[in-house]
Amino acid sequence: RRVSVMGEYERGDYDDPFTLIAPTSMDRVKARVRFMPGNGLTVTGAFLTRRIENDLAGPVHPTEPRTGDPATLRNTSFTAHAAYSGEPVSVFGSYTRQEVSNEITNVLNGFRTFATLYHSDLDRGAGGVTVGVTDGVKVGTDLSAYRNRGSFGLDWEQYRVFTELLSPAGYVVNLSYRYNALDESLFDFDDYSAHIAEVSIGYRF
Repeated sequence: RRVSVMGEYERGDYDDPFTLIAPTSMDRVKARVRFMPGNGLTVTGAFLTRRIENDLAGPVHPTEPRTGDPATLRNTSFTAHAAYSGEPVSVFGSYTRQEVSNEITNVLNGFRTFATLYHSDLDRGAGGVTVGVTDGVKVGTDLSAYRNRGSFGLDWEQYRVFTELLSPAGYVVNLSYRYNALDESLFDFDDYSAHIAEVSIGYRF
């Protein structure tokens, strides 16, 4: 059995950034735990959060300090992933939760303020299974989907089934079928679904 734990913290302060959109301060925290019991199973959990601020771009001159709160970007995510690799079956599954927010208060004519806000709550999941039928034939399926809510609502999903044929000479033939679908919550003109058949030929060294 094996367990690994990793943690990082990073802090940055920048008095004279090269561009106006570059941060003047930044904080980042990252942590990861991985468990491998030794039977082909791996379980991983990861956490990442980052906060970026810019207190420049004042109303009179872009290098002056901002009036009021600094422009702020926050990005936080958590991921859980599990995978099993064995014979003849391999399986994986994962889930990610990500939250993003941008808050910028701008000053117009020295006294009027207007806010620029962006917010996103994203849930993303994926999973799949592959089965070795014989030494030269594998079949499998996988799926992935995400759901985004906030400033721009969006749903997307993909399903796939595939077959891999390996010849004794090293040639590989992949046959697959995929279904994709996209659905925006606010607008419908660019929603779509697609059925895709794929054939590829390769050589495995």
